[in-house]
Amino acid sequence: MYSLGNFFTTQYWFGQTPFLGKPALWAMVIIFGVMLVGGVIINTLAKGQKYGKPLSRGLSKIARMLGVMGFFAFVLFFFRYEFVAILSRRFMFGLWFVGLVVWVVFIIKYFIKVVPKQMADKREQERLKKYLP
Repeated sequence: MYSLGNFFTTQYWFGQTPFLGKPALWAMVIIFGVMLVGGVIINTLAKGQKYGKPLSRGLSKIARMLGVMGFFAFVLFFFRYEFVAILSRRFMFGLWFVGLVVWVVFIIKYFIKVVPKQMADKREQERLKKYLP
């Protein structure tokens, strides 16, 4: 029987991982595939001229995160599927998840602090430019 207390043991994180069933394998493939495809789609949107430079840069950061983390997730998925000794352990996905969360925090920080400041600076420059010959 599965217990939440097992989640906090070293045996859970560093022990041999059990074989994943087909539904779990397909769920992982779909989630990681959506990350990769989403990264490509967002990257093409970021290259367009429809958005301002700060928003385009933010979309680029999101696309880079999705692409890189999707790629590394597929590498970890391959190691898990092939039962590679140390690289198929749960702690590798834990490290991947922590990296994903840290990267998302930095992107959110960029959108909350940097983008509004750059947009305000741009509006101020445009306001001043209309008075220059």
